[in-house]
Amino acid sequence: MDLETLPTIRMGAMELRIFEALRAKAGAIASRDELIDAADCGSEKPDTVLRIMLSRIRNRFRRLNLPDPIVNSYGQGYRLNSSALTVLVVISAKSAARQRQLVEEFS
Repeated sequence: MDLETLPTIRMGAMELRIFEALRAKAGAIASRDELIDAADCGSEKPDTVLRIMLSRIRNRFRRLNLPDPIVNSYGQGYRLNSSALTVLVVISAKSAARQRQLVEEFS
């Protein structure tokens, strides 16, 4: 697989930690608690922050006309769609700064 031909998605640090936690499960379901731990957001409202980060990840894929990378298994958690493994994900410094601000707003 040639890295130059893969779609590139920029994510903030927290989004990337959640995405990598899903990727590490290799298609298995990750619970909300596992993803909250991976996000390491330090917020008093971690569920809210997790929902926002999952939405942001989905929107980043949607902007590139890629399939939704996250499958919600109601009552169990989330898993990564196999199509999400065919993208190059990199961290965006600007996005990471905005995520820190978001955590402070919800704390």
